[in-house]
Amino acid sequence: LYTPVIDGDTANVKFKIKEGVWSIVANTFDPAKRPPLDFNSINIKDTILCKGDSLLLTASNGISYQWFKNDTLQKNNSKNYLNVWDSGYYYVLIKNNIGEIVKSKIFHVSVGIAPNLFVQPSISFGNNNELVANYGNAFQWFRNKVPIPNAVNRVYKPLDNAYYTVAVIINSCFSLQSKGIDFIINPIFEIDKNSYISFFPNPVVDHIKVVFRLLNDQSVRVTLYNEVGKKVLDFNNVKNGDNLSLISLVQGVYLITFTTADSEIKYSSKLIK
Repeated sequence: LYTPVIDGDTANVKFKIKEGVWSIVANTFDPAKRPPLDFNSINIKDTILCKGDSLLLTASNGISYQWFKNDTLQKNNSKNYLNVWDSGYYYVLIKNNIGEIVKSKIFHVSVGIAPNLFVQPSISFGNNNELVANYGNAFQWFRNKVPIPNAVNRVYKPLDNAYYTVAVIINSCFSLQSKGIDFIINPIFEIDKNSYISFFPNPVVDHIKVVFRLLNDQSVRVTLYNEVGKKVLDFNNVKNGDNLSLISLVQGVYLITFTTADSEIKYSSKLIK
C-alpha cells in the first residue's frame, strides 16, 4: 500500500492484512529528483468567451487528468486538455508520476458578451458624406461583407461604390453587423450635398439596384420607356436598395426615370440592356 502525504498531513489508512508483524515506513523524496508540480496548471487567464467560439484549456506535469465543470466530473475527458464552449467554473485534478494529485486553480469562463453589444449598430451619414457608427469604442467596417483592413474607427470614408456595414467590438467580441448601406461615390443624379439617386449596373443583364438618399422621401417611382417613348415597365413605391427585375426587356436602349412621391422631382437617364 502506498499513500503519498506531505509535511503536516494526517493520513488515516484502513486495510486488511494477514496475521503477522508489519512495519509502517515513511520515505522522503529528494526535492531535486521530484517532478515539478504546476499548481497553476491551467495556463490561461479567466476570460469572456464570445458566443459561438470555443476555448482550449490545457494542463501539464501529469500522467492522468480529471476535468471538472461546476464540481462535476467531465466524463471521457482524461487528456491534458479540455475544449470549452459554455459558461462554468473549471478545474483539473492532475496525478503526477509519484502518485500525488494536485488540484489546479479554478478557471471561470463566461460565455456571452456585454448586454449592450447585442444591440445591432446602425450607420448614419456624417457632414462630409462619410459613414458613422451610432455607438461603441471599437469597430470593424465591412465592404460587401468582407472586413476592410485598418477600418476600425467610428467614422469611415468609403473609397468606392459598395455595400458597407459595421460591427461593434467589445471584449474582443463582435456584434452583429449593422444593416448595410449602398454607398455611391458618383451618383447618377446628385441633387445636393446630402441627396442623390442612382442605379447600377448599366448596361444591365437582368436586374438593377436602385440606391438613393432623399431628405423627404422614403420611396420613388421608377419607369422605363423604349426608344419610341412607349412605357414598358413601371415600379411604384421603390425603396432604397431595392432590386428591380428587367428580365422581360429585350436588348436595346431605354429611358429610365425616377419620380418622387410628390412628383416634384423627376430625373431620367439612359439605360442599356
